[in-house]
Amino acid sequence: MSRPELHVIIVGGGIGGLCLAQGLKRNGVSVAVYERDQSPDTRLQGYRLNIEPVGSRALHACLPPELWNVLVATAGDSGPRMGVFDEQLRELMQKDEQGAVVDPTQSHHVVSRSTLRRLLLSGLDDVVRFNKQFVRYELSGSEGVTAFFSDGTSATGHVLVGADGSRSRVRSQLLPSSREVQVPAIGIGGKLPITEETSAWLPRHLQSTKNMILPPADFLFTAAFRQRPTARQQPTARQQPFPIDS
Repeated sequence: MSRPELHVIIVGGGIGGLCLAQGLKRNGVSVAVYERDQSPDTRLQGYRLNIEPVGSRALHACLPPELWNVLVATAGDSGPRMGVFDEQLRELMQKDEQGAVVDPTQSHHVVSRSTLRRLLLSGLDDVVRFNKQFVRYELSGSEGVTAFFSDGTSATGHVLVGADGSRSRVRSQLLPSSREVQVPAIGIGGKLPITEETSAWLPRHLQSTKNMILPPADFLFTAAFRQRPTARQQPTARQQPFPIDS
């Protein structure tokens, strides 16, 4: 008797869950993603991400070639180095990020989180189910595992992956003794468009690199992300759903 086809259930349609779904689908594994958001645009997806080479290799391995090419074409440039300064903007050190690396799979890529999520959703219309809030799971013996959702529906597969964030309901059921650890720190984020006016009062070295500014207490991190020259080219019809977020 032949072994039944492996089916993977992923709870959470964020960047991690969608990247895994792309990789599984590319390798012929049956997969379904269940996401609590009602649609891809239900909420803002936060700020930009800096994808380091290890992430570039993972995305290259999981994405079909056409989507990988779109990611590279729409990504920005984080600058050649990381600078560290004191509160008077006196340079303490600098670290070169990647030198003359030209292979996109070994490079850094700056991406809009919302654009990346849209890209990762491409081709997964038959895989991702929105408006599905995970409640609990039950082991089903030889059948595998069944996930239950707040709307009364359920889904059964051989493997259940919890990709539902830091407050994962999957993890809380699997590891009930685990708990969140409160970090005594507060982070405040913001975005500032680089225009002629802001460029006039921003120091030049802060406009093209990532920077850590270290006063006696706390710190400030800045990153000026610019589009690569290739990203300004007219997008093809396949690229149209992935606007570049300036």
